[in-house]
Amino acid sequence: MYARVYNRLVGWLCLAAAAVGWLFGHIGDYMHILPLESCILLGFGVLALLGARSRLRYTVAVALVLGIALFLWGVDGSFQSHLPGATAEPLECALRIIAGAWGVYTAVEDTLSWRRRRLTA
Repeated sequence: MYARVYNRLVGWLCLAAAAVGWLFGHIGDYMHILPLESCILLGFGVLALLGARSRLRYTVAVALVLGIALFLWGVDGSFQSHLPGATAEPLECALRIIAGAWGVYTAVEDTLSWRRRRLTA
């Protein structure tokens, strides 16, 4: 239930960040989005929006995979900023970590609520 909302919100945010990355390359001094990151964000955005429009089991799976990927990308950017596609911008890493943790939480919460409904029925 919440995974659909998460997928839509994160999907549109990733698409917007990819567009900003290609058009301007940065958001002030807070976020510098490289072309490689724009491509990755575009892929995440399309995956999330397709996942939001699919069946509930796929929606939850997309939220879980997207959450894990964003979380690991944020942690990787915080500790290993020398790798391609992993920037050390604090705001960017914090947003990725928070969005990733939220995705994992919504996937687990939707799975547990589905199990509770199955047990009570």
